[in-house]
Order: sequence, then C-alpha cells, then structure tokens
Amino acid sequence: MFINNLEIVFTMATATQTAYAQFNSLTLTGRVFATKVVDGKNGKFLAVTLITNIANDRSVTVTFNDSQGIMALEANGKLPVGRIVTIQGTLDGISETYIKDGAPVMRKRPEVKLVGTSIPRGGLGALPKSETKRVIAGTPVKVGTPVSDLTPESAYSDDAASAAVAPVDEAPAPF
Repeated sequence: MFINNLEIVFTMATATQTAYAQFNSLTLTGRVFATKVVDGKNGKFLAVTLITNIANDRSVTVTFNDSQGIMALEANGKLPVGRIVTIQGTLDGISETYIKDGAPVMRKRPEVKLVGTSIPRGGLGALPKSETKRVIAGTPVKVGTPVSDLTPESAYSDDAASAAVAPVDEAPAPF
C-alpha cells in the first residue's frame, strides 16, 4: 500500500508467533463499593468491587477476588463499604459491556479486573463517616490505671511483647 509515496507494510501475526502476557501491574486507590463472600467450587472467597475516579466525573469499577488476607480484613469488619483502600494487582481484563439475555449491554462504568491483588502496608485509608467514632470536646474521660496496649508500630514487630513497652532513655556508656 502506498500513501504519499511512502510504502506502508502491514504484518499479521501468524500461528508461529505467540503473544505472551506483559504482567501489567497496577496500583489504584479507591473506595470499597461492594464486598460479598461467595462459596465457589474451590471454597469460599471474597468478591470485592472498588470505585475509583480516573478524571473529574469519570469513574471505573475495579473488581478482584481474594480468599486470604483481604477476606480476613472483611471478616473482622475492617473493610466496610466506603473505606478508602489502595490495592496492587495484575491486570486481567477491561470491559465496557456485558451480556444480558443474549444481547450486549453497556456498563454504567467501565470495569477493570485484577488478579493477585493485595493491599500494601499503609494501604488501608480513611473509614466512611458512618464508621468513625469521634470524641468531641467536653466528653467525660475515665481516669484509671493505664492499659498496656500494643502500639501501632508493634503490629509490624517480630517481638510484639517488647514493642509494647515504651522505650527508656539511657545515658551513654562511659568510655
């Protein structure tokens, strides 16, 4: 084919060429839109849908499944609808349509499907206002003996018992 005296050559993939996956990883931040525990053929898993804005007034839904860590978060009530979450995963597909009664139907928002999804450290964001408990000024506070709770840093420590103890300033050793 010639256009403006330039030869344009089209090549087609043949049966001998294979298109391998590029393992496109994504990191996205969005709000939990829906969670549902599903009993599948390989056991229970959590189906999660996030919603994230890609531009003003343009959003996409992000779907993924999990049967371990994220499912445990949901079981403990730490993944309510509306919570901001950062996730990392490998792109598995993107769709704007689905089939209903044999006919294609446009989705309200495009859907991005991820596999191998995880929440990185620090990926759990703000809770929705309905889930937060705020202490206002003037609220009576009980005074008593302090309870030795684990500090947030101790959750990442291998030795949680020693991490719960406050550090003590020590004088440097004499020479």
